Amino acid sequence: MECQSAIVGLSEIPFRSRIYNSGWASHFFKHNEFWYYNQQIYPETFQSELLVKNANPLQRIEKSDLVILLSNDANLYKFPFGFEDILKDTSVWVNSKDVNINPKFFKRLTEGLNNKDSLSKSIELLRQKEALSASLKTDTSPKKVAEYLIQYHADYQKENYIYNLMDTIQQKPSLMELIKEKAKKNNISLEEAVYKDAVWIYSQKEHSQH
Repeated sequence: MECQSAIVGLSEIPFRSRIYNSGWASHFFKHNEFWYYNQQIYPETFQSELLVKNANPLQRIEKSDLVILLSNDANLYKFPFGFEDILKDTSVWVNSKDVNINPKFFKRLTEGLNNKDSLSKSIELLRQKEALSASLKTDTSPKKVAEYLIQYHADYQKENYIYNLMDTIQQKPSLMELIKEKAKKNNISLEEAVYKDAVWIYSQKEHSQH
């Protein structure tokens, strides 16, 4: 696949002069940016300073076909200059609209989002996902936010899957008898015991796939 856009980041002044100012990046990429020590973004900063932290860096990364990180020996101890903090949340996003949303989990999540502070934080979280930006301008109700969290956020999708496993477990009388014994032995509620078994099944499934 041909790369149309790239971010060249974390370089020293010599790199900026030889690679970016020289037009090297433009020769290979139709659109390119230079993130100087993960602070200023060029070419915008030539006109007016644009800081990485104020420019929705995660969205810019998602739009790029390639990210190149450069450093010389003298600055390797600083590498990658906080770039890893931008990427730490990228693994939480998934694209799956065909999720079988569990009614019980959806209700629980929606009720929690009736709290204004929780709703606000969840909306800000979802806005990190560029594909949701436009939708969030028209509907930020607790039900819609809960739906988006389950469809696009890995942690919520995992919990939704566990709730579906709980429903499956509860439909198996022989398995429920064993779980009732576990609940009694461990002095916990039946619901908690079912949840623990569902989590175990999920972890085994994940382990088998890696």
